[in-house]
Amino acid sequence: MTRTAAALDRVVALIVGVVLVVVGVGALIWHAGLFTGLPQSITVPGLVDAMDTWWWRWAIAGVGLLCVGLALRWLVAHRPMGKAAPIRLHEAGDVGTITIDPAAVATAAADNLNDTRRCVPPRARPSPTAAPAPSN
Repeated sequence: MTRTAAALDRVVALIVGVVLVVVGVGALIWHAGLFTGLPQSITVPGLVDAMDTWWWRWAIAGVGLLCVGLALRWLVAHRPMGKAAPIRLHEAGDVGTITIDPAAVATAAADNLNDTRRCVPPRARPSPTAAPAPSN
């Protein structure tokens, strides 16, 4: 997942969460009757009338296709990132080319860190099998 997708996920989750909390608190206030002058029920006659028109099914189908498109875009944004491509190094006038494989460099660095037993997490006791620290 890219950083942009992760940041967008967090922002959207925050917005949806805030909206849901506001709607929930509003529903509780409405049900408790804390404010006078609020209606007991909400009717939407325009929506009921719109459901009987010829374009309603097309509009719902369009919204559904839009949701499917957004869902597919979201899935594509969350696919695992690919491996780094090999890097070719050369300068003008050089006879040959050097190719570096970033995966091999990362693997070698990880292996080196795994072999280093002197690395101890902060505030942890060293294990009895850990190699002693070099004295200077």
